Amino acid sequence: MIPQHPGYSLTAKQTIPSPPHLQAVRRQRRASLLMARAGLAQLPAELQISVFGYLDHADLKSVRLASRAFRDNSEQFLFDRTIACARYQALGALQKISRHDIYQKYVKEIIFDGSVYEPQAASKVRVYINKCAAEAPTLNECFDAQKHSRFQRYKTLYREQEDMKTSLVLLQSLARALECMPNITSIVYSPVPRTVPAEAADMRDILPRGELPSINTPIPIGEHPDSYIARTQHGIHHLIGAVALAQYSGIRSFTVEACKGRGTEMNHHAFDFADESHLEAGKYFFGRLQKLVLNLSLRSSARGHQATVSPNLAVLLGEAKDLQELCFHICHWKDNESAHFGYMDERSLFSSLGLRNKWPNLRTLSLKGIYAAGPEISSLITGHQDTLTKVVLNHFSLVSGTWADIVDEVITNTNIPSFILHLVNETQVGEQRFRDMAYSIRETWRYEGFLAVDGGQRRFVSRRGGRIGGYMATH
Repeated sequence: MIPQHPGYSLTAKQTIPSPPHLQAVRRQRRASLLMARAGLAQLPAELQISVFGYLDHADLKSVRLASRAFRDNSEQFLFDRTIACARYQALGALQKISRHDIYQKYVKEIIFDGSVYEPQAASKVRVYINKCAAEAPTLNECFDAQKHSRFQRYKTLYREQEDMKTSLVLLQSLARALECMPNITSIVYSPVPRTVPAEAADMRDILPRGELPSINTPIPIGEHPDSYIARTQHGIHHLIGAVALAQYSGIRSFTVEACKGRGTEMNHHAFDFADESHLEAGKYFFGRLQKLVLNLSLRSSARGHQATVSPNLAVLLGEAKDLQELCFHICHWKDNESAHFGYMDERSLFSSLGLRNKWPNLRTLSLKGIYAAGPEISSLITGHQDTLTKVVLNHFSLVSGTWADIVDEVITNTNIPSFILHLVNETQVGEQRFRDMAYSIRETWRYEGFLAVDGGQRRFVSRRGGRIGGYMATH
């Protein structure tokens, strides 16, 4: 029996009415929505499109149901991005959009979901349950039968992921989809999980893809380093290869997002190519870029093993002759270079990163988490002084030279209008190493400031760290 409120009798055709104050709120909300809709409906299509451009996807889905005109004017924003990954349902959604006569022309950006399922968690149900207990305890708050069912879903998705890559289904499917979508200009690598609505049910209540954030993540026991690298880092090769295979020449922007939370972070092993054909595909892809944003980890996957950055990275950056914006950010900055690089050989790293290349049209340069000699960074800046309009150096450490010399160089010998330093330092301060100082002392030797131009006069304004040479002024 359903308990009944006094004064009401529930039948099949009756429901308990809402309290009067809720009814009033709902009437007011409906009236507001009707007025807003009426006002928008009177606007020209161009203004409606401009308004819809500020809405997120959830609001756009609601707007397109209001009227045919709203649907037609909002859909270009609802389908301007699509997700690519090694999962059949998500790839099927991408293929449907690519085959749609209207939607295929709206897509301007592909987001590649680089997060991956783990082989250990997919191997045995007990391993999966233990991993849930350690990383997502709430997932184990259910009956044993449900745990087994979730494990089977995880196992199936892992096998799909590996099959799509080894059979080249992912590569071929992406190449065919690209041939049907003529207006894509941007590729984004997302280290955190991205899910399309069609696969939401399968993803519910199972262990999320990727790893928990960590500075040093060892290779799982029993997995060969080459297998680990290929599984976690080479998924993006399929999309880059598809661009080359389809001879798709419209990509102008490539962004590797920073990993904020659980995911599969891109590291330098992504540039360890299996053969020459992969390198050639990379050259084709990078050769047309105008904007490159790299948030890259330099940690080595093989703990205890000396690693170096593949020369392929420098080769690819050298191919990007049309670059106008370069943001190269090394993740997990540490004030101890040995801890920052882990087991990597930091010698000649500036050259290995490809930062000695020349980009004739470079206008914006942003570097973060890098250790370099003073002459190296000075040469990079002055070598592009004719085109640069903005330079940002963030958590940047000089292994030789001083920031005073670099600031002096920028102020006196270039016309760069915007120059910003954020928490930069020198690894050697007099006779003492920066990393050996007490924290309170170390903070006083980190500099922050910006170039100010006033009436033709150029000066550097300090926000912290005292004076850097004669051009430093207190802010």
